Amino acid sequence: MIEDIKEAMKEKRAVPGIRECIKNIGKIEKIFLSSDARQETEERIKKAIINAKSNANCERLGMGKEDISKKLALNFSCEVFSICQKPLVRGQGDLKGRKDIKKEKTRADKEKKQGEE
Repeated sequence: MIEDIKEAMKEKRAVPGIRECIKNIGKIEKIFLSSDARQETEERIKKAIINAKSNANCERLGMGKEDISKKLALNFSCEVFSICQKPLVRGQGDLKGRKDIKKEKTRADKEKKQGEE
């Protein structure tokens, strides 16, 4: 199972953390929980799977989050690792909206400077 996570990390299909797992639940095929994961974490994930009508499988690993981090050579510990069906492209939110906001701030700054002069 650790090998599955390692392979998915190479392919950019691995998602660490419960928030990212729930956020991308429709794109996820496997979810791995550490043996020391909280019961409420497992319940939240199972509820999200049901609500999203997802086909994701949820499994508990036979090791704790610290051991998982060491095996995966990570500098953080995590209770939940998800594997997506396809690689996720991160940081490509609504770029157009962000540019418009930046332009508006720039225009407002220019108008403010002209008003001060």
